[in-house]
Amino acid sequence: MRLTNININNLKERKTRISKTKSLATIGTILVLSLTGCSKAIENAEQLSPEDYKKELSTSEEVSYRYANICDEDLINLNANVKDIAFDYCNYIEDIDIITEKCPNLENLTLDCCPAVSDLSFTYQLEDLEYVFIRESAYVTEELVNYLDSNNIRHNITPEMIDISKEVDDIIKKIIRPNMTDQEKIQTITSYVIKNYSYDENLQAESNELPLTTMLKEKKGVCRSFSYLTNILLQKSGIKSYIVESDNHAWNIVNIDNKYYYIDTTNINVLPLVSNYLLENLNTGLAYMTSPSNHLLSATSSYDSDQVIIPEKLVEDIKETEDEKSLYEKYGRSNPARMIEFLSIASIPAFIIKKVSTKTMLLKK
Repeated sequence: MRLTNININNLKERKTRISKTKSLATIGTILVLSLTGCSKAIENAEQLSPEDYKKELSTSEEVSYRYANICDEDLINLNANVKDIAFDYCNYIEDIDIITEKCPNLENLTLDCCPAVSDLSFTYQLEDLEYVFIRESAYVTEELVNYLDSNNIRHNITPEMIDISKEVDDIIKKIIRPNMTDQEKIQTITSYVIKNYSYDENLQAESNELPLTTMLKEKKGVCRSFSYLTNILLQKSGIKSYIVESDNHAWNIVNIDNKYYYIDTTNINVLPLVSNYLLENLNTGLAYMTSPSNHLLSATSSYDSDQVIIPEKLVEDIKETEDEKSLYEKYGRSNPARMIEFLSIASIPAFIIKKVSTKTMLLKK
């Protein structure tokens, strides 16, 4: 597949589309797949080494990271005298209860677009807390607001933010059944996202600023919104998931059975009818459950690429569990005959597409 980057306007609001077209010819059918990703320029992304993080965290009394590949393990090095902590667009900060141990005198806390943080109850243990700023979280509750208000802790939480959390919970109740396997949950959530939301480059600014809110309100967005909503739904259903970003795209990495897989709902969404058929009938797809070291959409999306923001600890975990995972990669790269077999299945006849299309329209209603 060919990768084409198109830079538009200036660097600060660069809009890059990744376009790839691969013509797949089989007996009686030609299926053209065009996988298109969105863009987000990552400015001043802090790509510090673990040693640099340890030094900064242990000596700084004010901690602020934006677009950093910092993760939970780094937080054990926090300075006990820290008064202010701000994490902005930090995709790998997850379990931050350790803050209550390491920073008992914390006064100001900012969690701005930190999609992996799934529990905010740790704030109850910070006795000196004076101000909390939280944005684009699906875990804000009325209970949290009541606690903050009753303790005279200033905050920015609005009723609309609580409604967003409730809407996400309603989606989970609607699509996830208690007896589902992890694989079934991932398959269901991926299918739900590509059926109910569409890509719209005109929402570039909104999607990057408020990825979850924009996606739920507008039912459309760019890659950050797709990956953000996918991540939240996966987490809420008990699947370990993170958002991975490069200099022009965002997607998800999930862990099941102690192995890592890429899921790119933005690119799967380009051909929702075909993708839904592959997901629902074969549990596969060209941008679904692929290998982190051999991502089909772009060579720059490999976990060890310099253009990908990912913690070194996660890279180590991926290396330890890595193997060939997706059906496409398993058959396509090692056995041309099997690749033809796969494409014969993937190239759906027109009457099946029509059938799936009708079914999809009914579901959307």
